[in-house]
Amino acid sequence: MNQVDITSENKSDINPFVENVIQLLRKKWFIIINTGALAILSIIISLMLPNWYSSRASIISSGGGTSNFLSMLSGIPMGDFGLSALSEDISNYIAILESRSVRENIVKEFDLVNRYEAKDIEFAMGTLEKYVEVKVSEEGNLLITVLDKDPVVARDIANAFIRELDLVNRRLSREKGHFNREFLEERLVQNKNDLKNAEDNLNKFQNTYGIVDIPSQVTVSIETYAQVYAKKIENKISLNVAEAMHSSNDPNVIQYKKIDLELDKLLTNLANKGDDKNILTAFKDLPDLGLEYARLYREVQLQTKILEIILPQYEQAAMEETKSIPSLQIVDEPKVALNKAKPKRSLIVVATTFMAFVLSVLYVLFEYRTREIRKNIKHI
Repeated sequence: MNQVDITSENKSDINPFVENVIQLLRKKWFIIINTGALAILSIIISLMLPNWYSSRASIISSGGGTSNFLSMLSGIPMGDFGLSALSEDISNYIAILESRSVRENIVKEFDLVNRYEAKDIEFAMGTLEKYVEVKVSEEGNLLITVLDKDPVVARDIANAFIRELDLVNRRLSREKGHFNREFLEERLVQNKNDLKNAEDNLNKFQNTYGIVDIPSQVTVSIETYAQVYAKKIENKISLNVAEAMHSSNDPNVIQYKKIDLELDKLLTNLANKGDDKNILTAFKDLPDLGLEYARLYREVQLQTKILEIILPQYEQAAMEETKSIPSLQIVDEPKVALNKAKPKRSLIVVATTFMAFVLSVLYVLFEYRTREIRKNIKHI
């Protein structure tokens, strides 16, 4: 079969797509050989790559040792404001796992300087970072994934990360509980002193003015004043009747007048001074005394309410400072992997073969399309 030759005279008469297909057919063995060679090479290289195994742990917070001080003082769910205790714990866990102290302990425990053939501990920690992935799943779980050539070592390193995380988290929780306990203890002492002072001030006020219960005493004062005033009216009527029927020197008239004077004095005292035993409060003092009493009573109630809030939280902080229960809940324990995680040999071979084919095709088309340009450049 004669080989198809496209000359400059008939090149313009052929469809460009057909022209490209003809050129590719002419160079088909070049494309096949290059693609096949790179495919075989990729198979050989992929078979030479070592197997890597992964071990994964899934963790959620137990809520132990974690408290939000704002939630102590209110029944409002802090999660409604994005202050969820779980998300805060997970953020703390990630910070702990990525800390230098934890990773340095892992490097020393598993002798990763020699295992990774690293220059020193700094380079070993850098290599370890490549083989450890810490992320949060959509469900909010913390996932720790460790890669290693030995599946047992991968599992052991994952377990070591969990152990280090629990130790550090418990230590930080105890320190936080100690700080909270000291703070609440100091505030509790201050509150007790404030409550005692408020109670003493209220008691002093009550002893001075005979105030026990402003609303009740005001009611009694008004009722007493009304009774005395009614008695005065009754006595006044009797006096008027007596004056109409008798002379001014009549004993009854004189008696009614004395009673009228005494009732006037009593009404005046009730309005201005109260009674002699400080049981009834003078009307003129009611606004000021009522306001002062309200302030003193309010302070006692306020300090009592603060005590009711702080005392249970103090007791809780004291318990959290001493407890040593694990602070983590492990949903999935790290396991020894049965199958490798990488390399994906089939993917490597397919991707390399495809890229080899594409690059070969592009090279053939580029070489054909630039042939005349290169010839012209040579003749210059």
